[in-house]
Amino acid sequence: MFNSTIGKIVTFLLVLSCAGSTLGWQFTIAKVFQQSAIDGFFPKCFAKVNKWKAPVLGMIIIDGHSNRLLFHDD
Repeated sequence: MFNSTIGKIVTFLLVLSCAGSTLGWQFTIAKVFQQSAIDGFFPKCFAKVNKWKAPVLGMIIIDGHSNRLLFHDD
């Protein structure tokens, strides 16, 4: 029905969509953890931001734990 060029374009758009949704989720969850740390529900390290007001340390911690759980085998 379609040629291989269309398949490559759709595959590229699929990868782009997955990358965008993953980045959006990471920034959203990092901001939630940041505000929770400011409110006192999480450790203060999640409230730390860089000069652009991004909670980079919180993102690193969250991503580290996510990858640990993702690749953890019993």
